[in-house]
Amino acid sequence: MRQLISILQKHGTDLRNMTAIELFARGGDWHAVAYADEVRSLEVWEIDNKWESDLKKRIYQKPR
Repeated sequence: MRQLISILQKHGTDLRNMTAIELFARGGDWHAVAYADEVRSLEVWEIDNKWESDLKKRIYQKPR
């Protein structure tokens, strides 16, 4: 994911103006953390409650 972000930025894509959605975010430790600080806003969805605590720690409580 970080490599993809780098390629997009090299081609002039301004991620700071984009909104992203991460489906099946798990604990937020996979793809979401790679671009969370690069986009204007990020919405994460996860249907399994066992990931809620980790997801909140990594995404929602992370200072931007």
